Amino acid sequence: MIRHKTKKMVEIEMKYSQPIKDLLYHLYIEQQMSCSEISQKFNIAKNTIMQWLQYFNINPIRSLSECGKIFYKSHHPHNYRIQEIESKHQEKLPILLKQLYLDAKFSSSQIAKIFGMSPSTVYSWLKRFHIPIRSASEVTTLVWANQEYKNKAKLSLKRNSYSCQKIAESVKKLWKNPKYRQKQLTAHKTSTVRHKFPNKPEILINQLTPNYIKYTGNGTFWKQLSNDKISNPDFIVEPIKKTKKVIFFHGIYWHRDELHNRGQDLINQWKQLGYKCLIIWEDELFNLKPVLQKIAEFIEQDTWQMNLF
Repeated sequence: MIRHKTKKMVEIEMKYSQPIKDLLYHLYIEQQMSCSEISQKFNIAKNTIMQWLQYFNINPIRSLSECGKIFYKSHHPHNYRIQEIESKHQEKLPILLKQLYLDAKFSSSQIAKIFGMSPSTVYSWLKRFHIPIRSASEVTTLVWANQEYKNKAKLSLKRNSYSCQKIAESVKKLWKNPKYRQKQLTAHKTSTVRHKFPNKPEILINQLTPNYIKYTGNGTFWKQLSNDKISNPDFIVEPIKKTKKVIFFHGIYWHRDELHNRGQDLINQWKQLGYKCLIIWEDELFNLKPVLQKIAEFIEQDTWQMNLF
């Protein structure tokens, strides 16, 4: 039986700058460490720790059930956390998750804040309990339904549009310099020739049209319009110097700003240069026959497309 502080106790107190009694209480009661864990920390025997606990009248040695709970908590933290959540909310976790995620439309991040867990843990629980995960489009719809987020996004867009306007003004000033303009035009032509390839709709149009409708979307033919923009048509009708006809393919997403007038501004810009311009829109390709008829009328040749149907 210990009757006074031992040499080892004094060494530990000097090392941790704390009375040994307070240190043991903190580790054994507050941190709920086992005698084995404390003995490993201090590098002494487990029985010695048990004697010290009795010497300082710290909580009696734990029962087997208490030791089991501590072991389960340390080795199965998520399962133990599930028990705590269920006990606090008086409901099974799968039902709680369905109420919050499916009924209340909370995100995994919001649920994580309620439970005091990480979003990745909540996500793993959703999968574990076979709760259907939202698709990207569903997440976007929910996010934009939040008025606070929508206001922040609108403010951000206003700032971005202001920044874009400033950049556009500075580029226009640079564009007035002939050397800068020539350098940019050359760089644009070189980069597009090297890197741009036809997409699937352009390949389809190229396959269905006569050979004299040539693909030029790789930058092999381009013009500077009156608004100082560089325009590179996807197709030209050869010989271009004689026909003066260009064809564009416009995807709905990338050219959504032109949908209101179906690209009439671009057609007018090319008209000022003495060219006829035809635009084929992505939604028109669902019915090819009218598209090919439209091209036939544009190139003034209606015999080739009749053989395709």
